[in-house]
Amino acid sequence: MAVPCLAQSYSSSSGPSPTINITPTCRSGTPGTLSFNGGGSLQSAPDTATVSVSIDGNGTSASEAQQMAADAAVAVLGNLTDVNGIESDDISTTSVSVSPQTNYNSVTGNSEPDGFAFQNSIQVTVNNVTSDLLAEVLDSIVSSGGNLATISGVSLSLSDNLTNTLTNRARREAVLQAKQVATLYTQALDVTLGGLLAFTDNSVSYSQSSSSATPSAQSNSFAASSAEAARSTPVQLGTQSVSVSVNLVYSICSSNTA
Repeated sequence: MAVPCLAQSYSSSSGPSPTINITPTCRSGTPGTLSFNGGGSLQSAPDTATVSVSIDGNGTSASEAQQMAADAAVAVLGNLTDVNGIESDDISTTSVSVSPQTNYNSVTGNSEPDGFAFQNSIQVTVNNVTSDLLAEVLDSIVSSGGNLATISGVSLSLSDNLTNTLTNRARREAVLQAKQVATLYTQALDVTLGGLLAFTDNSVSYSQSSSSATPSAQSNSFAASSAEAARSTPVQLGTQSVSVSVNLVYSICSSNTA
């Protein structure tokens, strides 16, 4: 006769890694436990891109260097907001710097003043990104900034909403896998599966599983050659994955326990 198990003393803890603990009893006999791991993983193309750009100006005075950089920045920002899908709120200034430049004189052995350098760094967030949209953003920066604009990096990521959606789906997949394994083993071991004793959300991990946008850490030479070629920048978004692992502990009672 199959003997069901009873669960008592329920307690739970909240937080990013939830844990449930329950003390089991069997109506007859001593209960045992079985622990099962489950995993879930989902992949998706990234839906957000972040482009880092610096715009540089040089001059004999700080104001001359600033004006050169400002003129280029106005052109870059104006072209970016003309791109369908880019709003002014998607563009932010990350840093501004001005510094005196020097040049080493091999005759005198001294460093001599050589004007000023001004740098304006901006970050462009591309939401609902596609390969074509990101390529258009990069081409816009190149064509309007010319040799004064440097694309220093392109990063791809999942938005918070997409991350949450994928994480929840991966959690369901992980729990379902653990429950299926639990059913298989209890049948093979000829024991009765009781209530859930403990649950642990062990980890959530995020990884990029394919290539990102092509023009990362580019230099001014890239800007010049791309402008001359008049060809759209090739972009591969790749995919990113969200993985979840869980652990389920069930109470069990021997099927022949009376």
